[in-house]
Parts: sequence; C-alpha cells; structure tokens
Amino acid sequence: DMANEVSGMLELSIPDRDGNEIALSSLKGKVTLVTFWASGNSASIQALLQLQSTYNKYHAKGFEVYAISMDNNKTNWMYAMDFNEFKWINVSELSFPESTAAILYNVSELPSTFLINREGDIVAKNLYGRTLETWIDNLI
Repeated sequence: DMANEVSGMLELSIPDRDGNEIALSSLKGKVTLVTFWASGNSASIQALLQLQSTYNKYHAKGFEVYAISMDNNKTNWMYAMDFNEFKWINVSELSFPESTAAILYNVSELPSTFLINREGDIVAKNLYGRTLETWIDNLI
C-alpha cells in the first residue's frame, strides 16, 4: 500500500516570515534536511547552531535546510532566527501546539530531523554532526 510507504517525502507547504508559502517539493533535486525546532527549545537551538557549519560547507553543492519552527509567537520565532543568524529556509505554521507538519512527520520531540535525497525520499532521521556530513557526502 503506497500510503504506508515510509521513504516517500510527505509534502509540506508552509509560510516563511514574509508569508510566502514554500513547498518542500520545490527543493527536489537538492539534498534537504527537514528540521523541527522551536525558539524556546534550547536543545533544538543548539542543534541548529551546530548545523550552521554543515550548511555553509555543503549549501553551494546542493544541500538545503527546511527548518520548521514549532512556535506560535512570530516575534519570538523571528528573534531566534535573527539572533542566531539562521540563513536557510525558515518556515512556521505559527500554530503550536497544533501542527499539521509535526503530525505528518510523527514528530514527538525537538529537535527532530529528516534527511531527504535528491529524488525526494526520506533516507535517514535524526543525524547530526559528522554522521550527517557523511550522509550528505554520499548523497550529493
């Protein structure tokens, strides 16, 4: 049953800070890390700060980050993005604790990440640091 196919990317289309909807499918052809975080969650902020060097190293080669914030306060979300200089794709439904994206991806803790290959398949979850970079090296 295709509906139970775990490897297929589940489509998301979520607004960025300017209200422009960004579809996850628009990143097909890139290796994409979907990451769930929140401005008030220090573990997820730390994970994103560590991700910055990986992003800077691989972005020009076709690596993208689609960061979904589990926030409901736009000011807090924007402050966290600006203060920490998160330059990748930042989106939020601003509807926490109601989140269509978190339900679709069965997210139970923050941070949670999903690595998607160029074809749009989820190939790994919750990879960080060197392990993540090894995967990206192999996918790019």
